[in-house]
Amino acid sequence: MGLEETERLKQRFVERLRSGVSINKYSLPAHLHEPMFAQLKLRSAVGPARVILFSNVDQYIGAVYVPSDVVLSHAKEMWDLVGEDLSMCSDDLSDGLCLELNYYDDAGRYVADGVYQVAGWGAFSTLPEMIAALYRTSF
Repeated sequence: MGLEETERLKQRFVERLRSGVSINKYSLPAHLHEPMFAQLKLRSAVGPARVILFSNVDQYIGAVYVPSDVVLSHAKEMWDLVGEDLSMCSDDLSDGLCLELNYYDDAGRYVADGVYQVAGWGAFSTLPEMIAALYRTSF
């Protein structure tokens, strides 16, 4: 995908994410990253066949079309590849997933080790709840 098209779509993606409309969100302590990525791998059949994967490495890399099951099956590797914010969506933005590491929780408190924030809508709306269930059963 070209850089201009990538920028336009990424802007719409961020606006959709910030709107909060019909988006499921969950935060998970960063120390639970291994089981979280393992669960994403198990859920690789979720989502549309093809998604647009964004990169945060620099402004010179356009988004790419990839199979969603490949992204979820290799979520940790993709996370490393795209610059530690895993963001993907369908062509029409009806489905989207954003996984990012932040150092402030939902209440705005600093968290030294960080928290993973997962947001999903459309076909990916079940993934944040799956992450929440993982956290609840880890104690």
